[in-house]
Amino acid sequence: MSYPYSAENRLDVPHAYMYAPFGGRTFLHAYVADREKRLAARLPFGHLRPSDSFAPRLIEAARRRASLASPHAFSPGGRTELQPLLAALLASLARGDLATAQPWLNRILQRFEVSKKLYTAYAPSFRKGEGEMRDPACYAELALCLALAYSMSGHLQYLSTLLKLVDLLLSLDSQVLRRGCSSELLDLLVSAELDAVRALAARQGVSLDAE
Repeated sequence: MSYPYSAENRLDVPHAYMYAPFGGRTFLHAYVADREKRLAARLPFGHLRPSDSFAPRLIEAARRRASLASPHAFSPGGRTELQPLLAALLASLARGDLATAQPWLNRILQRFEVSKKLYTAYAPSFRKGEGEMRDPACYAELALCLALAYSMSGHLQYLSTLLKLVDLLLSLDSQVLRRGCSSELLDLLVSAELDAVRALAARQGVSLDAE
C-alpha cells in the first residue's frame, strides 16, 4: 500500500480527504515510510534525533518567526493580512498563551479546511480569501502554529489539519518549498507530527515501527 496524500502537488490538486478508506496498520506504516522518504529527499543534513518532547524546539522556532513581524492590530470586521496574523499567533503560542491565539487560529483553520489553500489576505469576517495562495511560508507557519497548539491542548483537529499541511508541504518541489520553509523548519514540523501520531497510535496499542 502507498500513501497517496502527498503524491501530487497539493496546491495544484487539492485533496478533499472526505470518505478516505480505512487502511489499518498497513496504511499507517506506509504513511511513516512516505514521510521519512520525502523528508530525506529535501534535507541536506541528517534527520532530527527522537526527542522526549519537541515543544522546546517548536517554541524556539515560533519565537524566531514571530520576531520578524511588525506590530499589528487585528479586527474580525476588517481585512486581514495573513502573514502578520500568523506571526502574532506564533508570538502568543510561544508564550504559552493558547487562549489568545485560539479564536484567530480556528478562523484560519476553518478557511483552510474549506479550500485547502491559504491566501495573502482575507475579507472582513474571513469570508473570502484574496491575493496569492502559493506562498509555502504561510503553510509552514500555520503548521508550526498547529503543532504548538496540539502540544498544548491535545485537540485532534489541530493534529488533523497539521497532517494536511505537511502533506501539502512535502508535495511541493524542493526549490519551491525552500522559498518559504527552511530545511530545519521542515524537519521539525515532520518530526513533531510523526512524534504526535506515534504517541496517539501507542495509546491505542498500535506501533508505527516497521515490523
